[in-house]
Amino acid sequence: NTHIVSPSNSIYGFWQKNVFGNGAKLDLFGYYDVNRIEVTKGTKKLSLFTVGSSFWGKIGKISTIIEGGFQFGSNRGKDVSAYLVSAKGSYSLGDTKLGFGVDVLSGTNPSETNKINTFSPAYGTNHKFYGFMDYFINIPGNTLNLGLNDFYLMSFFKPKGSKWGFGANLHHFMSNQSANITVGENTSPTEENIFGQEIDFTVKYAFIKGTNLVWGGSVFFPGNLMKHMFHPREDVAYWTYLMITANL
Repeated sequence: NTHIVSPSNSIYGFWQKNVFGNGAKLDLFGYYDVNRIEVTKGTKKLSLFTVGSSFWGKIGKISTIIEGGFQFGSNRGKDVSAYLVSAKGSYSLGDTKLGFGVDVLSGTNPSETNKINTFSPAYGTNHKFYGFMDYFINIPGNTLNLGLNDFYLMSFFKPKGSKWGFGANLHHFMSNQSANITVGENTSPTEENIFGQEIDFTVKYAFIKGTNLVWGGSVFFPGNLMKHMFHPREDVAYWTYLMITANL
Protein backbone atom coordinates (compact mmCIF):
# COMPACT_ATOMS: atom_id res chain seq x y z
CA ASN A 1 0.00 0.00 0.00
CA THR A 2 1.19 3.52 -0.82
CA HIS A 3 0.33 6.26 1.63
CA ILE A 4 -0.07 9.63 -0.11
CA VAL A 5 -0.04 12.82 1.93
CA SER A 6 -1.88 15.69 0.27
CA PRO A 7 -0.39 19.12 1.05
CA SER A 8 -2.93 21.64 2.28
CA ASN A 9 -3.41 25.39 2.55
CA SER A 10 -4.64 26.77 5.88
CA ILE A 11 -5.41 30.17 7.36
CA TYR A 12 -5.48 30.85 11.09
CA GLY A 13 -6.39 34.28 12.36
CA PHE A 14 -8.03 36.56 14.89
CA TRP A 15 -9.94 39.83 14.86
CA GLN A 16 -10.71 42.09 17.82
CA LYS A 17 -13.03 45.11 17.73
CA ASN A 18 -12.79 47.94 20.26
CA VAL A 19 -15.30 50.80 20.55
CA PHE A 20 -14.51 53.82 22.70
CA GLY A 21 -16.83 56.26 24.46
CA ASN A 22 -16.14 59.08 22.00
CA GLY A 23 -17.27 56.93 19.07
CA ALA A 24 -13.78 56.03 17.91
CA LYS A 25 -13.14 52.41 16.89
CA LEU A 26 -9.98 50.33 16.81
CA ASP A 27 -9.68 46.91 15.18
CA LEU A 28 -6.73 44.59 15.76
CA PHE A 29 -6.17 41.63 13.47
CA GLY A 30 -3.69 38.99 12.48
CA TYR A 31 -3.59 35.83 10.40
CA TYR A 32 -1.18 33.08 9.44
CA ASP A 33 -1.33 31.77 5.88
CA VAL A 34 0.47 28.47 5.24
CA ASN A 35 0.74 26.43 2.04
CA ARG A 36 2.41 23.11 2.87
CA ILE A 37 3.49 22.21 -0.66
CA GLU A 38 7.28 21.81 -0.55
CA VAL A 39 9.15 23.81 -3.20
CA THR A 40 12.37 22.20 -1.95
CA LYS A 41 12.95 19.59 0.75
CA GLY A 42 11.77 21.08 4.04
CA THR A 43 10.74 24.43 2.50
CA LYS A 44 7.03 25.27 2.40
CA LYS A 45 5.58 27.18 -0.53
CA LEU A 46 4.17 29.82 1.84
CA SER A 47 4.46 30.56 5.54
CA LEU A 48 3.26 34.13 5.98
CA PHE A 49 2.14 36.15 9.01
CA THR A 50 0.15 39.39 8.66
CA VAL A 51 -0.63 41.65 11.63
CA GLY A 52 -2.20 45.09 11.67
CA SER A 53 -4.85 47.48 12.93
CA SER A 54 -7.51 49.91 11.70
CA PHE A 55 -8.63 53.09 13.48
CA TRP A 56 -11.72 55.24 12.88
CA GLY A 57 -11.92 58.57 14.64
CA LYS A 58 -12.23 62.34 14.34
CA ILE A 59 -9.79 65.21 14.47
CA GLY A 60 -11.94 68.31 14.84
CA LYS A 61 -14.37 68.24 11.91
CA ILE A 62 -12.26 65.77 9.95
CA SER A 63 -13.28 62.11 10.02
CA THR A 64 -10.27 59.84 9.72
CA ILE A 65 -9.44 56.23 8.91
CA ILE A 66 -5.89 55.07 9.59
CA GLU A 67 -4.72 51.55 8.84
CA GLY A 68 -1.45 49.67 8.98
CA GLY A 69 -0.24 46.16 8.32
CA PHE A 70 3.03 44.24 8.44
CA GLN A 71 3.89 40.92 6.80
CA PHE A 72 6.72 38.58 7.69
CA GLY A 73 7.63 34.96 7.14
CA SER A 74 8.67 33.22 3.95
CA ASN A 75 7.44 32.79 0.39
CA ARG A 76 9.00 29.98 -1.66
CA GLY A 77 11.99 30.02 0.69
CA LYS A 78 12.58 33.78 0.48
CA ASP A 79 12.30 35.93 3.60
CA VAL A 80 9.33 38.33 3.56
CA SER A 81 9.28 41.76 5.18
CA ALA A 82 6.57 44.09 3.86
CA TYR A 83 4.17 46.76 5.05
CA LEU A 84 0.99 48.67 4.22
CA VAL A 85 0.12 52.16 5.52
CA SER A 86 -3.16 53.91 4.70
CA ALA A 87 -4.65 57.19 5.89
CA LYS A 88 -7.83 58.93 4.77
CA GLY A 89 -9.62 62.05 5.96
CA SER A 90 -12.95 63.58 4.96
CA TYR A 91 -14.53 66.93 5.76
CA SER A 92 -18.18 67.89 5.30
CA LEU A 93 -18.84 71.46 4.24
CA GLY A 94 -22.57 71.99 3.80
CA ASP A 95 -23.70 70.12 0.70
CA THR A 96 -20.12 69.14 -0.21
CA LYS A 97 -17.91 66.41 1.21
CA LEU A 98 -14.17 66.69 0.55
CA GLY A 99 -11.60 63.98 1.18
CA PHE A 100 -7.95 63.19 0.83
CA GLY A 101 -5.83 60.11 1.39
CA VAL A 102 -2.76 58.04 0.73
CA ASP A 103 -2.19 54.30 0.44
CA VAL A 104 1.36 52.94 0.54
CA LEU A 105 2.08 49.29 -0.21
CA SER A 106 5.77 48.39 -0.01
CA GLY A 107 7.53 46.91 -3.02
CA THR A 108 10.67 44.95 -3.80
CA ASN A 109 13.75 46.57 -5.33
CA PRO A 110 14.28 44.89 -8.74
CA SER A 111 17.93 44.24 -7.81
CA GLU A 112 16.90 42.28 -4.70
CA THR A 113 17.00 38.51 -5.28
CA ASN A 114 17.00 37.00 -1.79
CA LYS A 115 14.15 38.85 -0.07
CA ILE A 116 10.55 39.86 -0.78
CA ASN A 117 9.47 43.31 0.38
CA THR A 118 6.22 43.44 -1.61
CA PHE A 119 3.04 43.63 0.47
CA SER A 120 0.35 41.24 -0.72
CA PRO A 121 -3.19 42.30 0.32
CA ALA A 122 -4.50 38.75 0.05
CA TYR A 123 -8.26 38.29 0.45
CA GLY A 124 -8.80 42.05 0.20
CA THR A 125 -11.67 43.63 -1.75
CA ASN A 126 -9.34 45.64 -3.95
CA HIS A 127 -12.19 46.84 -6.18
CA LYS A 128 -13.05 49.29 -3.39
CA PHE A 129 -9.60 50.91 -3.54
CA TYR A 130 -7.00 52.34 -5.93
CA GLY A 131 -9.42 53.93 -8.40
CA PHE A 132 -12.54 52.67 -10.17
CA MET A 133 -10.80 51.35 -13.30
CA ASP A 134 -9.33 48.32 -11.48
CA TYR A 135 -5.83 48.59 -12.88
CA PHE A 136 -4.52 47.56 -9.45
CA ILE A 137 -7.02 44.93 -8.43
CA ASN A 138 -4.42 42.11 -8.43
CA ILE A 139 -1.54 43.26 -6.25
CA PRO A 140 1.38 42.55 -6.40
CA GLY A 141 0.99 41.26 -9.97
CA ASN A 142 -0.42 44.52 -11.38
CA THR A 143 2.47 46.55 -9.94
CA LEU A 144 5.39 44.44 -11.28
CA ASN A 145 6.16 43.63 -7.60
CA LEU A 146 7.25 47.28 -7.18
CA GLY A 147 4.51 48.15 -4.69
CA LEU A 148 2.07 51.05 -4.95
CA ASN A 149 1.79 54.62 -3.67
CA ASP A 150 -1.70 56.03 -4.26
CA PHE A 151 -2.27 59.72 -3.46
CA TYR A 152 -5.85 60.87 -4.00
CA LEU A 153 -8.43 63.61 -3.57
CA MET A 154 -12.18 63.01 -3.34
CA SER A 155 -15.23 65.25 -3.62
CA PHE A 156 -18.97 64.66 -3.55
CA PHE A 157 -21.72 67.25 -3.93
CA LYS A 158 -25.36 66.58 -3.02
CA PRO A 159 -27.73 69.57 -2.89
CA LYS A 160 -29.93 69.60 0.20
CA GLY A 161 -33.23 67.86 -0.44
CA SER A 162 -32.14 66.67 -3.89
CA LYS A 163 -32.11 63.08 -5.14
CA TRP A 164 -29.00 63.83 -7.22
CA GLY A 165 -25.37 63.55 -6.16
CA PHE A 166 -22.15 64.28 -8.08
CA GLY A 167 -18.67 62.96 -7.33
CA ALA A 168 -15.14 63.39 -8.67
CA ASN A 169 -11.97 61.64 -7.49
CA LEU A 170 -8.38 62.20 -8.61
CA HIS A 171 -5.60 59.60 -8.11
CA HIS A 172 -1.87 59.86 -8.66
CA PHE A 173 -0.31 56.39 -8.83
CA MET A 174 3.38 55.73 -8.26
CA SER A 175 5.39 52.58 -7.64
CA ASN A 176 6.92 52.22 -4.20
CA GLN A 177 10.21 51.14 -5.80
CA SER A 178 11.66 52.44 -9.06
CA ALA A 179 12.60 50.25 -12.01
CA ASN A 180 14.91 50.67 -15.00
CA ILE A 181 12.75 50.09 -18.06
CA THR A 182 12.56 50.96 -21.73
CA VAL A 183 9.54 52.94 -22.93
CA GLY A 184 8.21 53.11 -26.47
CA GLU A 185 10.91 53.23 -29.08
CA ASN A 186 13.65 54.14 -26.60
CA THR A 187 16.49 51.64 -26.45
CA SER A 188 18.18 52.95 -23.31
CA PRO A 189 16.51 52.05 -19.98
CA THR A 190 15.52 54.86 -17.64
CA GLU A 191 14.52 54.81 -13.97
CA GLU A 192 10.74 55.18 -13.71
CA ASN A 193 8.21 55.22 -10.85
CA ILE A 194 4.99 56.74 -12.32
CA PHE A 195 2.03 54.53 -13.19
CA GLY A 196 -0.21 57.46 -14.09
CA GLN A 197 -3.21 59.54 -13.06
CA GLU A 198 -6.88 58.58 -12.95
CA ILE A 199 -9.99 60.76 -12.75
CA ASP A 200 -13.29 59.15 -11.72
CA PHE A 201 -16.65 60.89 -12.18
CA THR A 202 -19.95 59.62 -10.76
CA VAL A 203 -23.56 60.78 -10.86
CA LYS A 204 -26.07 59.21 -8.46
CA TYR A 205 -29.84 59.41 -8.54
CA ALA A 206 -31.84 58.05 -5.59
CA PHE A 207 -35.10 57.24 -7.36
CA ILE A 208 -36.37 54.86 -4.63
CA LYS A 209 -35.47 54.80 -0.93
CA GLY A 210 -32.38 52.62 -0.54
CA THR A 211 -31.89 52.27 -4.29
CA ASN A 212 -29.57 54.37 -6.47
CA LEU A 213 -29.04 54.65 -10.19
CA VAL A 214 -25.34 55.34 -10.75
CA TRP A 215 -23.52 56.51 -13.86
CA GLY A 216 -19.75 56.61 -13.86
CA GLY A 217 -16.99 57.64 -16.23
CA SER A 218 -13.24 57.36 -15.73
CA VAL A 219 -10.10 58.43 -17.57
CA PHE A 220 -6.55 57.13 -17.04
CA PHE A 221 -3.47 59.05 -18.20
CA PRO A 222 -0.65 56.47 -18.35
CA GLY A 223 2.83 57.18 -17.02
CA ASN A 224 5.93 55.45 -18.32
CA LEU A 225 5.54 52.39 -16.09
CA MET A 226 2.02 51.79 -17.39
CA LYS A 227 3.15 52.37 -20.98
CA HIS A 228 5.86 49.78 -20.44
CA MET A 229 3.36 47.24 -19.07
CA PHE A 230 0.89 47.67 -21.96
CA HIS A 231 3.38 48.29 -24.79
CA PRO A 232 2.71 49.09 -27.61
CA ARG A 233 -0.48 50.77 -26.28
CA GLU A 234 0.39 54.21 -24.91
CA ASP A 235 -2.89 56.09 -25.33
CA VAL A 236 -5.27 57.50 -22.73
CA ALA A 237 -7.72 54.89 -21.41
CA TYR A 238 -11.36 55.47 -20.50
CA TRP A 239 -14.50 53.58 -19.56
CA THR A 240 -18.08 54.28 -18.57
CA TYR A 241 -20.77 52.28 -16.79
CA LEU A 242 -24.37 52.40 -15.58
CA MET A 243 -25.58 50.37 -12.61
CA ILE A 244 -28.26 50.08 -9.95
CA THR A 245 -27.38 49.57 -6.29
CA ALA A 246 -29.95 48.53 -3.70
CA ASN A 247 -29.79 48.13 0.07
CA LEU A 248 -32.37 45.53 1.10
